[in-house]
Amino acid sequence: PRKTLPRFINNTPVKKVHQARYLGVLLTDKAQPDIELTERIKQATMTWKRLDLLWKIGRCSKTTKLRYWNVVIKTKLTYALETMQLTKQQLRKLDTFQLKGLRKILKLHTTFVDRENTNKLVRQRAAHYLYINWGKGRNKAKQQGPRPTEAPMVSAQIKQAQHTLFCHLLQEGPTGPTRKA
Repeated sequence: PRKTLPRFINNTPVKKVHQARYLGVLLTDKAQPDIELTERIKQATMTWKRLDLLWKIGRCSKTTKLRYWNVVIKTKLTYALETMQLTKQQLRKLDTFQLKGLRKILKLHTTFVDRENTNKLVRQRAAHYLYINWGKGRNKAKQQGPRPTEAPMVSAQIKQAQHTLFCHLLQEGPTGPTRKA
């Protein structure tokens, strides 16, 4: 039996391609997360460069810059990554990108230049600015427990999102569309 290609409603055949972009995600016929991850980092870097003046000479506080980074760059970088199976090396690549951004905002040199600026110190300094108003104001109910001492790594946030997605899948019935997929 000969396979028939899927067709659109107007009866034109769907063109077969090796990769396509759908909802901002690069889909490939061989399911290679490296290609998608490289593309994500490239896109996030381009956005990062567009905001270069803000990072270098912007008159806003480090807190505001870190919030912009989280909302714009980190969101672009991590969108829908919880659905991908990433290796330790790929997760480390994402963490490296994050630390590079935090260092630039906080104006800290790499450990190659200044041995005191460890990754842990960078995350601690970022946490200081990000959580400066912890337990105050409107978000008091959401902010339970002690103030975080380190900014979370991107890899840890992706793993948490994967865990949450997995829990949702387990709660969904066997006939649910996500469970079937």
